[in-house]
Amino acid sequence: MKSKIKATELRSGDMILWKTGNSANVISVEERADCVYVVCGGSVHIYDRELNKNKLLMVERKQVATSAPQCHPYQLFYNQALTFLKEHLPEGITEKKLNRYFLCDNANYKNISDVFERFITSAQNYQSMPNVIKFSDRKSMVKKILFDYDLNKVMKAWNADSLYQHFRKVFKISSPDTKQNSWYKWSCSIIDSARFLNEFKNVNDFKRFVGRFKFNVHTRMALPLLISHKIKGIGFALACDALKELGFVEYPKPDVHMLDVFSALGMCERNEIAVFETIVKISEKCRETDKSVTPYKVDKIIWLICSGNYYYHNIEVKSMKKEFIESLATTK
Repeated sequence: MKSKIKATELRSGDMILWKTGNSANVISVEERADCVYVVCGGSVHIYDRELNKNKLLMVERKQVATSAPQCHPYQLFYNQALTFLKEHLPEGITEKKLNRYFLCDNANYKNISDVFERFITSAQNYQSMPNVIKFSDRKSMVKKILFDYDLNKVMKAWNADSLYQHFRKVFKISSPDTKQNSWYKWSCSIIDSARFLNEFKNVNDFKRFVGRFKFNVHTRMALPLLISHKIKGIGFALACDALKELGFVEYPKPDVHMLDVFSALGMCERNEIAVFETIVKISEKCRETDKSVTPYKVDKIIWLICSGNYYYHNIEVKSMKKEFIESLATTK
């Protein structure tokens, strides 16, 4: 857009056009008491301040086109992912309803027993195990077997082998009796979880323990690594799952969906540590302008796209993982 200005209003960097058709870049402008010095290219133009009508130069300034600030790749990814999710919401899910999935409302545990239940829930969230264990359906019976999650009683009454055999009897398990049996693996996780959590005096002691790892992305990932070492059957991803579902929104779960998406888009290597670090860094960059973007939220956006499971509303649609990856790959 062009605008007419006077010589006294010229600035360094302006492109000016004279009525003769000539043009030049302004290098400098010096206003003196009786005149104005304008240096254009290799020449100096002097304009008398007193001769307003005849000597003050009228020029046209071409507005220099300015490009929009470049969006950081992490912010761009987040914006594209959120937009894609909103564009593919199933019937019955509005953006207002969608927001519920971004707020972790599971941080209502009151004691170590509640934390224990979350740990053993996450321990069976691996591949086909939920369909085998069916903990959500058998929760009341399991709780009774585990003495209402009294950790001391659990450790005194059971070891991994005896608990496993008891599960086989009570739930009439007919699958092969081997160390690879999902029930045996889960029994190991239950006993190890009880031992690990029994080290804490109370739930506040556990919260303080988790808080010590918040310093940065590297110290944060050390906690699920520690848990995976302490509890057999709970690897890095499942430890993250337990923590995020307890309300520690700084912990995403680098599950198979996350591995597929971030590796396919070339954002990181296809391993749990790299994906965890990438999600946390996406959150950190986006939080510079939007404090609502937690690692939990980034995780949930990708998970909903890939799983199509809107569990709060009992709606399940087909996965859009392939379409999502393709849509972002074409914009690179």
